[in-house]
Amino acid sequence: MGLLPRATKAYRFLPVCLFIFLLSSVSLGQQQNSYSDALIESARALQLDRKREWRVLLHYPDITGSYSKIDDPAFFLASNGESNPEAELFATIQGLFKPAELGDKHPICRFPARYEWLKDSIGIDKKFLPTPECTEQFNYLNKVNPKSASVMFPSAYMNSPASMFGHTFIRIGNEYESELLSYAVNYAAQTDENNGIVYAWKGVFGLYKGYFSILPQYAKIREYSNLEHRDIWEYKLNLTTDEVRRMALHIWELRDIYSDYYFFDENCSYNLLFLLEAARPTVHLTDKTAPWVVPLDTIFLISSSGLISSTAYRPSQRQKIQAITQLINREEITLGQRLASGKDKPDNISLGLPPDRITLVLDLAIELLQHSYNKQQINQDEYRNRFMQLLKKRSQLANRINNPYQIPKPMRPEQGHSSVRISFGSGFDRGKLFSELGMRPAYHGMTDPGAGYLDGAQIQFMDMAIRYYPYQELVRLERLDLLDIVSLSAYDQVFKRTSWKIRAGMTQVQKKNGNDVLVFQANTGGGITYESSLFGLTYAMAEVEGNLGQGLNDWYALGTGLSLGLNRHIGNRVQFSVNGKYLWFPLGEKRTSIQGESAVSISLNRNNSLKIKTGYTSTSQHDKLESLLSWNYFF
Repeated sequence: MGLLPRATKAYRFLPVCLFIFLLSSVSLGQQQNSYSDALIESARALQLDRKREWRVLLHYPDITGSYSKIDDPAFFLASNGESNPEAELFATIQGLFKPAELGDKHPICRFPARYEWLKDSIGIDKKFLPTPECTEQFNYLNKVNPKSASVMFPSAYMNSPASMFGHTFIRIGNEYESELLSYAVNYAAQTDENNGIVYAWKGVFGLYKGYFSILPQYAKIREYSNLEHRDIWEYKLNLTTDEVRRMALHIWELRDIYSDYYFFDENCSYNLLFLLEAARPTVHLTDKTAPWVVPLDTIFLISSSGLISSTAYRPSQRQKIQAITQLINREEITLGQRLASGKDKPDNISLGLPPDRITLVLDLAIELLQHSYNKQQINQDEYRNRFMQLLKKRSQLANRINNPYQIPKPMRPEQGHSSVRISFGSGFDRGKLFSELGMRPAYHGMTDPGAGYLDGAQIQFMDMAIRYYPYQELVRLERLDLLDIVSLSAYDQVFKRTSWKIRAGMTQVQKKNGNDVLVFQANTGGGITYESSLFGLTYAMAEVEGNLGQGLNDWYALGTGLSLGLNRHIGNRVQFSVNGKYLWFPLGEKRTSIQGESAVSISLNRNNSLKIKTGYTSTSQHDKLESLLSWNYFF
């Protein structure tokens, strides 16, 4: 009974405490509102919405850009933030004062790069802000532990529409030396499309959503180097630790955020440039790109901006296998294949072979076994069992041979020519003098200087040539290739690959009566290519071609035929090609056509070359001989 009076007295003070609590809450809320208003006024006075750092964080391409390249509404706190950086700035400042109970969804946790920049720009006093627990962000930073950064460039892979131009991603390094413990930051279209034509169509018109992802580096290396047979170049960046951390914070802001993916401009390489600008806003990258962006162009841009401190080369598994097979004979290659497939056992290798030959065979078997496993052709248990047997046999020879094979380091991609080409030339067409002006936005032709590019690969878009015949006072469109792709993949004992080509565009063709006419032409073919030290790449293809135009009999011609040719480079300066083609058109304008062409390209320096081309065409016994000498400038 003695406790009741004390309890009753205590309850008397409850309304007073509640009043004081509510008064302090209102006072704190008023202070926060007043402080946020003051911050907004300060930001307005400083015109922070026009600062480059803010524009980069919102992915506006330049100071005058009217729209962000981010299309996901979830990236913006203001309803019109995509088109109004000032509104997004004010909404972000106001968002900093939201209740701490939001946790990881709080703007301080959700947009840490914005918060850090605003804190430094207008001197935000943290005591007026809530303190949400940013658990997910904390775990992310601890896991990634950003200390250094590199731009990775897997070379072109012609048998994938998404990889024809190469690719770029960013490697975030940590305090450990091992690259396998680092993380890869990638931007790509979200699709499971396997049809190359559908993929290209949707990619051109922005029908895919592109997302940033971050995953362990070893998984990315395995994907590109082993599965897709792509060499990888690493360009280490001279970013400070603080700059790398700033980049990592911005990457966190972009998680689960999409942008419309466009194959030619807003693609994997272009969007990564925003990450580099977020790290070092004084560097201008996104506002220096052309209307079209290919991965190699971004490497040129990053290099010219002074961001690269060193480079490294990682050959693909295919390069390793080919380096070994060039040192052994066909029987030894077959033995390596049998060891990798489990048809022979390592202990059964003939002791009559010299140790260096046995070592090469075992190395080949190990690489082939890993290749099969990466392509999921064998299960993990089979792989582990065979792999350990091969390693055990190989270890017995470890001290009996020194580095049995070397993989030559090719010229770096950014040391090759730029992707845009203009050309000026003059020549003769059936004895008639002409001058020719050419323009190609992208990217590389078979007779362009080959240094830094994939041998046997041609990708050209919108390649145009206009001719002027002075004595006839005639100007005509010689060609406008919308698309011209050739892939000469060498067929060998290990990699039995096919070669292919596809071309579509407007071009002058010789009619049955010997006259030229401008038609729409589509050509495709497939075949086989062999590589030798004497002739380079020699190929044979079966082809199908269709012509459509008013000047043709029946408006069209459809035919088939065979083409033969070779492409060879002599050093890094001379590129030589010769090809011949026979086509028979049984439908539409009926005719036969025999064509031959030879071309020599001589590189004067990185972005200048001379080309000499001669061509012969015989259409239904009407002959046409032409020659052209042109100067090519790349930029």
